[in-house]
Amino acid sequence: MLAGARPDQVDAALGLADPPFRRADRLGLPRVIGELRALGRTPGPLSLRLLAERLVGKPSTFYRGEGAAPDRAVAEVTALLPGLRAEAGTAALPLSPAQIRARVLAELADEGAAMLQSGVALAAGDIDLVAIHALGLPRASGGPMHLADTAGMLATRAQLRGLASLGAPQPQALWDVLIRNGRHFGDLDAG
Repeated sequence: MLAGARPDQVDAALGLADPPFRRADRLGLPRVIGELRALGRTPGPLSLRLLAERLVGKPSTFYRGEGAAPDRAVAEVTALLPGLRAEAGTAALPLSPAQIRARVLAELADEGAAMLQSGVALAAGDIDLVAIHALGLPRASGGPMHLADTAGMLATRAQLRGLASLGAPQPQALWDVLIRNGRHFGDLDAG
């Protein structure tokens, strides 16, 4: 969202039955932030801002005004984004649904790379299965690891490096190792 998308645009671009920002509202932001922190992840600045607003009695949801049109339901939250972007030193860019989807899937693949690198996951295919069944990614996509292989390891790592310039973490070292050795995530499943 710091790059230019609104919560409703991200949810729509992903096309999931239970998209991430609707899911965060359903589960409750305190729970979602707690789970991120338990996984060693830093919640995004908008999530932290909404949680802070909750302390002073404001709704801590991405979609305010349930039943309103999606652009009206996120208007209050969208109004917070320019200030957060200024604090982060980023400018909003117009992003197409395809660009939003590609960014999110690249970041999911990087999370998968972290799981493989740390030994939490043993096979890229396992990560793809979980992404399809737990997150609701379309089965035809093959999952984030398969999509990274299909899009190209160099291209996906380049996209991740571009996102790092906007405040995202640097790509996992596993990308460099696989690229240097002419391998893909799918190759890790064969061994």
